[in-house]
Amino acid sequence: EQLFPGKGEALALLWREQSAGRPVPSVPEMCAATGLRTTSAVYHHLMVLCRDGLIDWQDRRSRTFRLTEAGHLALGRRTLFPVRGSVM
Repeated sequence: EQLFPGKGEALALLWREQSAGRPVPSVPEMCAATGLRTTSAVYHHLMVLCRDGLIDWQDRRSRTFRLTEAGHLALGRRTLFPVRGSVM
């Protein structure tokens, strides 16, 4: 699947922040970082990413976005840790 600019930028931003161990950015912070003009545009891209299974978004609460394995694969990256579940 092709990642269109807004979706790809939002997904890449989440990956960068998550992999660096930084807090997940808020929607306004994502708007500024991606160059999207409105927070509603960011929100729309996040909804599509969630619908497509590329991110998890816990109860649509702020700063609860997490890339799924499918999100990592869409970026061409593999996770080195389990995204869900536990390690025994």
